[in-house]
Amino acid sequence: MINVLTRFGLQVSPERLFSAYDASANWLQVAWLTHNEISTLDQAKRIAREAVEKLPNDPELMQRLEEAYVNAVLDIPPLLSDDAFETLQSMRDRVAKIGLICNIGRSSGKVLRELLRNLQVLEFFDATIFSDEVGIRKPDKRIFENAAERLGVPISSIIHVGDHPEADVWGAKQAGMRAILLELPPELLTGDNLASLWRSTKQISDSEIRPDSRIKSLKEALSCVDRLEGLEPSN
Repeated sequence: MINVLTRFGLQVSPERLFSAYDASANWLQVAWLTHNEISTLDQAKRIAREAVEKLPNDPELMQRLEEAYVNAVLDIPPLLSDDAFETLQSMRDRVAKIGLICNIGRSSGKVLRELLRNLQVLEFFDATIFSDEVGIRKPDKRIFENAAERLGVPISSIIHVGDHPEADVWGAKQAGMRAILLELPPELLTGDNLASLWRSTKQISDSEIRPDSRIKSLKEALSCVDRLEGLEPSN
């Protein structure tokens, strides 16, 4: 983003930009509590405006800033879980269709699809639903209903696997799906990163979060799906 601003003749202090970037976690967290989405373009604009005095409203500048902001995940991609490819491949033999419902962070659905393609797992999904493209986030039941519609299956037939108790379990079950909770190690849930901050704010009590099954690894989802298929959804 600094390079983009410099190319457009704008002076920016790296410290101010880093500070604005860090502060963005707080206002993103507040917005996400209402299950509303902030586009990556609006995220990039706000960060830049807090760091640069008199930022011009130049469409090309804004586009370049967003590209720099969202493409970081492609420049330094996350590692794919060791179990992911094998689990998805085996799941293909068990179920009619596979969908992905994703709340974005700092990367758009368009870029995340490219990331999934680069990681060679995009082809496993019959539908990919990203929060910035539908304007709502899990646990809002409408994003789960959107997934069922795109997959062309009854929502009660879907088994949702996710690692966020409220967004992935409570949200899916409120929409009429069954839900498997992937329980992550505690060391992955601490720190001041955006994912940890979002996790730390809950609006639903633990007593209301009742997964149909709990797993410690992605591979365990295979046996859970085998067991849950054919069972009636529970509340």
